[in-house]
Amino acid sequence: MHDNLIEIRDLRVAFNGREVVHGVSLDIRRGECLALVGE
Repeated sequence: MHDNLIEIRDLRVAFNGREVVHGVSLDIRRGECLALVGE
């Protein structure tokens, strides 16, 4: 049994026609904290 609250597979994001995120996968489980910081 998985306690994942969020599962993301092969995420891709484009901004103004340019791919800025390519192929990101992650799991966030119950009780975990995650911070994504970028510039």
